[in-house]
Amino acid sequence: MQVPVIDVMSAKIVSVKPSVSVLEAVKKMISAGLGNVLVMVGDELRGILTEKDVIAKVVAKGLDPAVVKVSKVMTSKVVTIRPSLNLQEAARKMTGKGIRRLPVVSKGKVIGVLTMNDVLRVQPGLVDVLSERLKYSQPKFDGSRVGVCEVCNSFSKRLIRVNGRLVCSNCKKEI
Repeated sequence: MQVPVIDVMSAKIVSVKPSVSVLEAVKKMISAGLGNVLVMVGDELRGILTEKDVIAKVVAKGLDPAVVKVSKVMTSKVVTIRPSLNLQEAARKMTGKGIRRLPVVSKGKVIGVLTMNDVLRVQPGLVDVLSERLKYSQPKFDGSRVGVCEVCNSFSKRLIRVNGRLVCSNCKKEI
């Protein structure tokens, strides 16, 4: 079944200007129930700010989200798709590029956003195909990651999985 992107995408466009603070952008994400905002000046797409951008480029570096401007941490090379593209091709593009959101552009104007959740909602059979492709497109896990310790709730740049939980080095000694 060939399903065009336009039939599945969300036409709800939530955007911010590049000059706003990351904190203001995050508040807008939360208010809209989204994990991203498009960064636009008028009708022109300048970038996308995702929760991953915020974590990796602001939180993990100890920067103040009330001070850092979106323009400094957004992804500016945004991958977009056409509304007529079929859903399977869009899913391949997402997994091939390792992204979960694609702005949909028609005649130079953003008309919506397609997310991996949209794809899976409509074509759940793609779950197996996408997970298999993601498994091979993801970098190998080196045993540590950045995040919040599941024991003490403190931020760590080197969490380690112990007994199924991600913990910091201090809590690892206690387990």
